[in-house]
Amino acid sequence: MDQGSAPQPLVTNSADEAPEYRALSPLSLVALALGLLSPVAWAAPFLLIVPAAAVAAALLALAGIARSEGRLAGGAVARLGMAVALICVATALVRGPVRARLIQRQLDEVAQQWVDELQSQQFDAVLNMLAPRAVHGFVPDRGPGAPSPSEEEVRALAVAGLQKDPLTTYLADLGPVRVERVGDVATPVFEGQTVRAGAGYALSPVAGKSSAAKGPTLHLVFLRADMFESAGAPWRIERWTLDDAP
Repeated sequence: MDQGSAPQPLVTNSADEAPEYRALSPLSLVALALGLLSPVAWAAPFLLIVPAAAVAAALLALAGIARSEGRLAGGAVARLGMAVALICVATALVRGPVRARLIQRQLDEVAQQWVDELQSQQFDAVLNMLAPRAVHGFVPDRGPGAPSPSEEEVRALAVAGLQKDPLTTYLADLGPVRVERVGDVATPVFEGQTVRAGAGYALSPVAGKSSAAKGPTLHLVFLRADMFESAGAPWRIERWTLDDAP
């Protein structure tokens, strides 16, 4: 060892070890928070204001970061919030029309099946496609204090009422009938765990029958409920009227 040489001091660059601190833009955090809340826009159109606010906050945050000359951070956070918000807006706008088309197809299938079952007088199947309110609508009022009818009595009264219904009488004189929707399905009404929707259907004979004459219009009100889902028939018919029947 060279006794004449002195140890060299360790020189460090403190600037390399301690990077410059940059504050996080508050607006970027706001944009992220609003972006994560943006799925609420799927519930109702007026809630689109949430993702719109997220996009606005993100743009303001990015502008502020750009003007800060490196003093502010959070650009990635703001962009993430804006991306989530834009995705939620796009899915909310697409979800409405897709759901409407799905509901229309489901109701059209229920209407055709119900008319087919009614025309063939398969009344048990017809009753199974009716909402409880429609089935019990055939039971006459027995007055206060009278005992409630049994389920068998209710179904027997409903079958008797269906046999006399103008729609059953009209269908009995026809061959196979095509059920064609007239216009769009009315805007569904969401009430808690139930959904109601209405539609009108023209009853037209299939090939082999003259379809030149305008057939009557069948107006149906459909009900969807969780209790029907478990039974395998989510949509049931709650009310019907027949217009312009000959």
